[in-house]
Amino acid sequence: MTVKVTMNSGWEKALTEQIQRSPEWAKLQQKANESLRGIVREVNSEMRGGQVDAIHTELSRRLRDVGIEPNANLKETARAIADGTLR
Repeated sequence: MTVKVTMNSGWEKALTEQIQRSPEWAKLQQKANESLRGIVREVNSEMRGGQVDAIHTELSRRLRDVGIEPNANLKETARAIADGTLR
């Protein structure tokens, strides 16, 4: 696949849009989502009922280990694991 990008002030946005339209991007997203779900299941199984901060730290570490940068929603996931309410 050839990507043609004109280097103007919006080149980064144009490149990002082209990448996100590619079938390879969809495959990468699917793989990342599968890894994320697997990690959350594992941590939920291992740490359910634990301290929110410890769970958040462990989730963050494991996600970074597989190349996923955690976002702000991860704290809510950690809280749900700690509360035992994760579904």
